[in-house]
Amino acid sequence: MRAAFDSFSNARSLLFAFFCLLLTAAGCQETSKTPAKKSAPKAKDVLAYVGQQVISVDEFKRRYSPASGLTPSAFLKKLIEEKLLYLEAKEKGLQKSVKVQQEKQKAMAQLALKVGFHRWFSPESISSLEARKVYHEDFIKYFTPKRLKTVHALAMFPKKAFSAKAKLSEKEKVLLPIWKKESKAIAQKVLQVILKKDPKSGEEFKKIVEPLSKQYNKPIPAFFEVRRQLLAHIDEGRAQPNKVLRPILEKSMLKLQALPFCAHCSKFLPLLIRWAQRCKKIKPLLDSEVKRLKSELNVAIKAKTARLIIEDLAPFAAVPTPGFFNVVDPFLNATKALKPRQYTRKIVATTYGYHVIFFQKVVPEKRTSFSEAQKEIKRMLFLKKRPKMFNRWVEALGKKFPTQVFEERLKGVNERM
Repeated sequence: MRAAFDSFSNARSLLFAFFCLLLTAAGCQETSKTPAKKSAPKAKDVLAYVGQQVISVDEFKRRYSPASGLTPSAFLKKLIEEKLLYLEAKEKGLQKSVKVQQEKQKAMAQLALKVGFHRWFSPESISSLEARKVYHEDFIKYFTPKRLKTVHALAMFPKKAFSAKAKLSEKEKVLLPIWKKESKAIAQKVLQVILKKDPKSGEEFKKIVEPLSKQYNKPIPAFFEVRRQLLAHIDEGRAQPNKVLRPILEKSMLKLQALPFCAHCSKFLPLLIRWAQRCKKIKPLLDSEVKRLKSELNVAIKAKTARLIIEDLAPFAAVPTPGFFNVVDPFLNATKALKPRQYTRKIVATTYGYHVIFFQKVVPEKRTSFSEAQKEIKRMLFLKKRPKMFNRWVEALGKKFPTQVFEERLKGVNERM
């Protein structure tokens, strides 16, 4: 009797368990039909409700940046406007428009590029072994030899005046000894002032030379008077302009104004005088005026046309490298004969003019280690290899998503356009 009762109890328990299992399965099935909704932010985490749209604290933090120049309240107002416009667009069904879909595709493509390609290939993905190879091949780029730093005063004319290879006009050949004599005289005067004040640093040297450079670089009165008179003749004819000759004359005057004063300017003056004489609407110049103007120009060319400049020469190689052209041998040799914070007691002549040199210091050689250069080398390699690697990535996408192209149909499209 007891055994029968136990059997009945076990059967009842099994039946109960079976029904529970059925109910659980039904509940799971029902649940699987309804996707889980994203949990809404708590009331305390909401900054604003706009219709059914919510602006949460998380969204605000994610999108706000002080660099935007907006205050937090101004940026929140901007977000509210954005939500309002979105709701208006949605109500009008604009989210289905072709333009919106195109923009969405572009945005997704940019995101795919950022997430996909830039994670697949970046400067960090380039091996240190490859970067080290570049470092050893281009080692000269990461090594700066010993250099010399100077500041110097230079009395000069146009470079061609000192060049043996330069082709000089007959007039320039006549003026050449005058140019050299005058620039050397200026350099001698500068040297005397420097010897008297005896500068102990490059800054002191500059302070001595700068006022002298202003003194010797003053505009030449005779030359500017010539230009003023020609401009006056142009002004007289403005009431009845000549359509053909006036632009030529004025253009030539602009050239004359733009050029720094040197012997080359004299080439324009005879042309200007001839054009002024031929221009019927401008008061013609008398022969006596022409002769006087030419005479004044010649005086201007011969009087104080040397320029005194001061240059703080960036450190140049103690041993000149191929392609290094700023420093010529006489300058380099004179500098090497000095000790730091010394200056030349004699004028140094080069193809540029006459120098007085102050030797500031020796800049020691510098070697950039691989660990210092590695990041820059990888960035350079990344930029160099990026186009090729991008094409490979796109080709891989083409295999992942099979593509068919009917290029022959383009012809028909072009004909209809």
